[in-house]
Amino acid sequence: MKVEIDKHLISFVIIGICLLQDGAHSQIKVAVSSESEFVNEGDDFVAYCNITGLRPYDILRIKVQWLHNGKRISDYCKLLDYDLYSKYSCRLLSPKPGDLIVEQTILNVQLEDAGFLECEVVEAMREYSQIIGKDIEAKQSVPIRIRGCLNCFTLFGASLSGSNILPSISCPLVTNSYYVHRTTLEVSGREPSS
Repeated sequence: MKVEIDKHLISFVIIGICLLQDGAHSQIKVAVSSESEFVNEGDDFVAYCNITGLRPYDILRIKVQWLHNGKRISDYCKLLDYDLYSKYSCRLLSPKPGDLIVEQTILNVQLEDAGFLECEVVEAMREYSQIIGKDIEAKQSVPIRIRGCLNCFTLFGASLSGSNILPSISCPLVTNSYYVHRTTLEVSGREPSS
């Protein structure tokens, strides 16, 4: 018995399967975290974008991008400007199938780096290998809070200069800690023993 298969029927079935797969959107979830809530001035700030719920072909249709204070800095760990390589580093980690972790590091953090680091997962609509549109699937951000020492005060009659003083900047001195909250200096801790 000879079985004849219509080529048009096979094409129709294949197209139908592809449409069904595309129509069943995966439940992509994004969670952004950092190694610590605060970072010292001069240290590196490391954040992780944990993407879960990926199907095997989702990696082809999504793009992961990082934004620092609203400015896009990388797509899938490719930094967007040569000058950014001295300030940022990025790497892809994949702990298990269906999950992807993208690690973004801000190197040598300075006070002006305070703000937010945001991870966006974007669905890239492609036509003939060119991106023709984008829909944001998920995004989440993590705050960047910086501790830094202030060298612009004295113990008595403290004077602070500049308008860029951030909350929770600490500067340990001997056994006391000096905390700056907005423009007020508060002293806490024990008096040094003589």
